[in-house]
Amino acid sequence: MLPSDPGARHIPLPEHTDWYAPDEHLQWLARRTLGEQVWGVARGALADAGRLVATTIEPLAVTAERHPPILHQYDPRGARVDEIELHPAYDGLLDTALRFGMVRAAYVPGWRGLEGTAPRALMTALQYLWMQADQSIQGCPVAMMDAGARLLRLHGGELGERLVPRITDDTGNHLSVA
Repeated sequence: MLPSDPGARHIPLPEHTDWYAPDEHLQWLARRTLGEQVWGVARGALADAGRLVATTIEPLAVTAERHPPILHQYDPRGARVDEIELHPAYDGLLDTALRFGMVRAAYVPGWRGLEGTAPRALMTALQYLWMQADQSIQGCPVAMMDAGARLLRLHGGELGERLVPRITDDTGNHLSVA
């Protein structure tokens, strides 16, 4: 939006330390959608995410963008390996998202003291914050882990019971599912 556009005044400039606090519209919408019963936990989670996105996720995402993945199709002897070499920033993005609970919160009761699992509206608000800084990891592997866990939870029966805990594990052991 051009600075001369009168609508531009409604878009808060992102602070480099917190992307949630200046976003009054997200705060209002999240509180209205989630209700007062969940709002205490949600407000804290969103505030933590806003700071984490600004101070950790965005710098990692910028570094990851400067160092795109490299596909190695063959080893030095010519054998097909199809390995993808990732910059450590990608691992940092994935690790930070999982340790924050970006998948687990929706499936494992008790995240941040919630009685049940995190409501979808809270997960969407968290993803909204996260995706402003990083689409490479949050938009694909993390979102696909969430989608896969949701599909298995709803329609997977015994397979879902076995795999959802592994997919939603935030220690990195979820990679054993593949």
